[in-house]
Amino acid sequence: MADQQTAGEQPHEAGQLQQGVQADQAAQDPQGVQVERTVQDQQEDQDQQEVQDQQEVQAEHTVQDQQAAQDQQEDQDQQAVQDQQEDQDQQAAQDQQEVHDQQEVQDQQVAHDRQIVLFEPSQPCNHKLPTGCTATHVQCCACVDRRPHALTYTVVMEGQETEVTLRWYQYCQSCKGRSTHQSVIGSALG
Repeated sequence: MADQQTAGEQPHEAGQLQQGVQADQAAQDPQGVQVERTVQDQQEDQDQQEVQDQQEVQAEHTVQDQQAAQDQQEDQDQQAVQDQQEDQDQQAAQDQQEVHDQQEVQDQQVAHDRQIVLFEPSQPCNHKLPTGCTATHVQCCACVDRRPHALTYTVVMEGQETEVTLRWYQYCQSCKGRSTHQSVIGSALG
């Protein structure tokens, strides 16, 4: 049994012996330990620096990604504003065109209402031949004029509407002469 203890103690003693040798070497060579620690410290510093560099790169990428997302959002917002402005401009142009078209229709209606209202019967009137009416319709200008009697009548001269007091202002020359003659006779008799 003593042999077993000696054998069992030998590995333990060998480990202690090796540690003792290393401690003796370290005690004898303190510079070697310092060099080993300096290399380890440098390696740890380098590892820490690499971790910090990676973190900085990740932070920079995160900032760049955030900036890119913000820029993209600003572009989308700006495009939306431009699209909205274009829609508003198109709607305004449509509205303006509709107002213009309505005004044109009203102007045409007013112009039509203010013109001589023609009534085109199939038989000539009794005045057509004796007055020498040169109008192309079947009856004389006065018989064709269906406008209500008024103090003034609107006529268009050189593109401008003008108020005139003579009903026959737009009649042919023969009918104007006849109407003037009747007006003078009517006022002398009246």
